[in-house]
Amino acid sequence: MKSKLKLIALVAMALAAAPSFAQRMMMMGGGGAAMSPSMVLFQMRGMGETSIRNDVGTELKLTQEQKDKLMDMQDKARSEMMAMIQNGGGGGDREAMMKAFRDMRDKAEKQTTEILNADQNKRLKELWIQRLGNSAITVESLQKDLGVTDAQKAKIKSLQEKQGEAMQTLFQRMQNQEIDREQMQESMRNNQKIMTDELGKLTTDEQKAKLKEMSGAAFKFEDTTN
Repeated sequence: MKSKLKLIALVAMALAAAPSFAQRMMMMGGGGAAMSPSMVLFQMRGMGETSIRNDVGTELKLTQEQKDKLMDMQDKARSEMMAMIQNGGGGGDREAMMKAFRDMRDKAEKQTTEILNADQNKRLKELWIQRLGNSAITVESLQKDLGVTDAQKAKIKSLQEKQGEAMQTLFQRMQNQEIDREQMQESMRNNQKIMTDELGKLTTDEQKAKLKEMSGAAFKFEDTTN
């Protein structure tokens, strides 16, 4: 019971600490691979509250009907997530909880694809790759096109494991009230920068050129946090 309550507490802190749903999923999932294209569409407005990003929505030329469907999808996803946490978060099993998060992410991804048209989906994928930056090399669905080697994958796994350990330490320190929310956020940003820099060192010039081609026309996001 104690370990179950601890896990739920850690998840609650994760949800409260990160400034966006996409970052929350990256934080809980261990890197950029957890950020799906649909997450680029949304930004946080409060604890669990999301809205469609004005810059991305305009770029995709979303209709009001599409916006309504996307927000309805997000509202239902948020309700499902909160219900899962309140009901015990996968029975106290971290892997079960992470699988549940991934399943919800994949469900939202499928629904978003169905709401958008072909051109919008193509552009959203390009924006997603731009948003990922160096973390794109961690995404399994992109690794084949990028020609990521087994040696690179092994190094990526090692980096993700170290980042995961760092996050667990932060969770524990916050739970023990050794650091506050702002300090945790700052540490998270620093850890993510280190991770991003290291991934950049792993990416070859050829892979960087391929990523630039896959990302389409350059787009300037209105913020730096998503």
